[in-house]
Amino acid sequence: MSSSAELPRLPFARPDGLSIPPRVHELREDGPLHRVLTPAGDEAWFAVGHDVVKQLFADKRLGRAHPSPEEAARVSDSAWLGGPAGNYETEESDHTRMRDLLQPYFSPRRMRTLRPRIEVLVDDLLDEMEVIGQPADLHELVAFPLPALVICEMLGVPAEDRSLIREWSDGISDMADQQRSSASLAALYDYMSRLTSKKRESDDPGDDLIAVLCAAEGGTLDDDYITYLAMMTVFAGHETTVTSIDLGVLLLLTNPAQHQALLDDIDLVPSAVDEILRASAHAEAWALRYAREDIDIAGLTIRAGDCVLLERPGADRDESVHARPDEFDIRRSPNPHLAFGYGPRYCMGAPLARLELEVLFARLVPRFPRLRPAVPVEEMTIRRGLLTAGFHEVPVNW
Repeated sequence: MSSSAELPRLPFARPDGLSIPPRVHELREDGPLHRVLTPAGDEAWFAVGHDVVKQLFADKRLGRAHPSPEEAARVSDSAWLGGPAGNYETEESDHTRMRDLLQPYFSPRRMRTLRPRIEVLVDDLLDEMEVIGQPADLHELVAFPLPALVICEMLGVPAEDRSLIREWSDGISDMADQQRSSASLAALYDYMSRLTSKKRESDDPGDDLIAVLCAAEGGTLDDDYITYLAMMTVFAGHETTVTSIDLGVLLLLTNPAQHQALLDDIDLVPSAVDEILRASAHAEAWALRYAREDIDIAGLTIRAGDCVLLERPGADRDESVHARPDEFDIRRSPNPHLAFGYGPRYCMGAPLARLELEVLFARLVPRFPRLRPAVPVEEMTIRRGLLTAGFHEVPVNW
């Protein structure tokens, strides 16, 4: 086995914000599972093959907690997802309880009731972009605010505070600046704690998620636990969707035939969203896990306590599963991507993310049929050192 000094170190270089690193392709050709160094300099397993990533997503012998957190390998200095999380002894039951509490709020029925409001939010943002004129920064005017507006309304965050939520969510994802990440996490926790207390004390708390959690289990849920769930919902519901919007718009606009196909048949939006989810290169957004016991897989042994990184974007470019994996094809079928994970930890917020993306593209594409990048994608600045990457700006003309 290679020594630490010989192991490839993450993150790998990539030619532009729409491509996955060539090194990921090279590793996958050599095998589905490799040893690497994380950005923090610790050793980890790096899964890049679709079948192995899918299998490990579903494997209950992997979790987010570690029996000795202070000794565990870390990915980064991020205060939220840089290392182990949760109670090792109760992780599985804690996860089941969390899903039982939150899953009903992301049900198909709930999504149907949300659609009209999300349509209004999207139209308002597109109105503002049109008034500002071209070139306009679609990232700042649409991609960044939309998920924040949606998740804040779901949580009952007052309109005047929503810019703070955006700011803290962005700060938490910083993988390089531990002080910024920790300060943002503390600020978001303090805010959500105060909001939970207000909901608890109010005679008319509303029907938002925090209010529902305050009333759950006969009103016996601890306020700290509700605060934690609210924080998790904010971060999970914002950052990754922002990046999916940025990347989805640019994938369409840099593939004119696919853009035209969607213009010709807007009913292709659900299929297009699936392809956007598959093809989006969410750099540095590796799914972090720790082995709870030894796992034999792909002819190798992951030892108990080892850090495992699941490289979802690379797995979704695996040609053994997806024909012509580097082509963007909005009619791709079947499309068994792993954008939301797989198995017992499949993303609870997947229905909401799909809904936001479907509403946005169903309204953006026909309203701005000549939408195009204002500068070449190669000149757009990638958001490096953040958990979900994407771009600082997405300037567009129409």
